[in-house]
Amino acid sequence: AGVGPGDRVALFLHNGHEFIESTLAAQRLDATAVQVGYRLKAREVAYVLAHSGARALLFDPELEPVVAAARALSASEVGVAERPALAEQLPHGRCYATGEGAKEEGFGRYEALVGDGGGGQVGAEDAGLPVGGYGGFLLYTSGTTGRAKGAHRDLRQTSLVAAAALMAELPLYRDDRHLVACPLYHAAGSSFAAMVMGIGGCLVLPPRFDADSLPALIERERVTSSVMVPTMLARLCALPEEALRRRDLSSLRWLLSVAAPLPTE
Repeated sequence: AGVGPGDRVALFLHNGHEFIESTLAAQRLDATAVQVGYRLKAREVAYVLAHSGARALLFDPELEPVVAAARALSASEVGVAERPALAEQLPHGRCYATGEGAKEEGFGRYEALVGDGGGGQVGAEDAGLPVGGYGGFLLYTSGTTGRAKGAHRDLRQTSLVAAAALMAELPLYRDDRHLVACPLYHAAGSSFAAMVMGIGGCLVLPPRFDADSLPALIERERVTSSVMVPTMLARLCALPEEALRRRDLSSLRWLLSVAAPLPTE
């Protein structure tokens, strides 16, 4: 995809292996992964793409209408000055759809990109690309009091002491099967996924949170841990008692609530 050190790659994806692979690939190239919320509307997506200066975009096929509408806007239309039109910044050849690909002709396919290494090469070393970089993340705030603000985390400058201290307090083990319930574009989802992978654990990645199907998923995948926001926990608690009792949830060791106060009722 022509991505190199210092470039930014936008991930407009639901939870899945593509999000993890793309984030790690960006880090390896010393690039930055721009995490775009999949619930955003076209103008919001256009703003994030223009403001971040993303040079490539990966997206889920079901989000293609939003991508098409966002690319049709100019940077100035969404309040970003001195940027080219989004269709110029992100031409079809720099936009890749996962899965079966996009309906609109011209968009690239993620699977083809991964399959040939982006240019018929086996790996980054063979392609003459720098490897072993740090890279980073660019997360955008919700924008409830104005435009969304980009919060950049440069992994070259980020201390891992705090993360290591938190990991020491949690019962994380190499045999963990961690359910990623929060969106990976959310700091909690991506941070805990990184911690689990860091110790060699396994991630269970449903594309989105669905309280009704979660007990069956925990039973089938023998989930041992998960991090959720209070709203998710409330929806689980609201399930009929029978829906929980008929599932074997004994593998679950702990749940952690984040992002907001957890009611005691």
